[in-house]
Amino acid sequence: MLREIFLELIEKTAVYLPDDVLERIKSAAEREENERARRIYGIMLENLRLAAERRVPLCQDTGVLEFFVKAGADFPHLAEVRGAIVEATAEATEKVPLRPNAVEGERNTGNNVATGLPWIEWEVVDGTGAEIALYLAGGGSSLPGASKVVPPHSESLEDMIVKRIAEYGANACPPLFIGVGVGATSEMAAMLSKRALIRPLRKENEEERAVMEKINGLNIGPQGLGGGITALGVSIERSARHPATFAVGLSTGCWAHRRGIVRIDKDLGYEIVSHRRLE
Repeated sequence: MLREIFLELIEKTAVYLPDDVLERIKSAAEREENERARRIYGIMLENLRLAAERRVPLCQDTGVLEFFVKAGADFPHLAEVRGAIVEATAEATEKVPLRPNAVEGERNTGNNVATGLPWIEWEVVDGTGAEIALYLAGGGSSLPGASKVVPPHSESLEDMIVKRIAEYGANACPPLFIGVGVGATSEMAAMLSKRALIRPLRKENEEERAVMEKINGLNIGPQGLGGGITALGVSIERSARHPATFAVGLSTGCWAHRRGIVRIDKDLGYEIVSHRRLE
């Protein structure tokens, strides 16, 4: 049963944007003032309509599959999760279909399963259920990703992020969703940035709005062809840091920000909460 749940999660994530992301795209299409950019948004929305109508992936690059498992310590199916994810990934590659993107050495494995792929992050919490987030990490959208450690106060958070987006953002199929992590070490900051990227969208706080305004001031626009909206969302996650370090991580998602979240109870009842409009 777990395999079937994960197979449905993969299919919905590849074919349909999550509800909150779709709303941001529609809002940007209405707010954008640049005429060329408005036409590009129209093409994006038509792309989404055709993908849904034909039940095919909305982008040819279905990425590498990253799963983030938050499971209760008393979830009775915990030992089955990894195997079910791997099986569902291989099956989805053929059935959805997904583009084979797992390359090991110089060989493509052909089913998106290889050493470390699909990637699975684990968090064990209290409870009897589980929440699993899936992110399809495309090649272009991952390009701006970075993690950097600098001495405190030597560089501002805004400047570090904006500089990276200015350099690589046009190649990542903007408008972008941006996750930022701030922590003690490079790996902590990188993981925090991915957690920020995949969390459900919310109204940005003051710090997040400041970063987004600077990025939008770059005038990169949809598909890098100019426009007033380059970032559709900025999320920042923080941990405490060492007094001698300031670590910043950046993870980016393209306009086709494919994130799915499923909640599963102990009896294997489930809901794909990221795509409620499809129920």
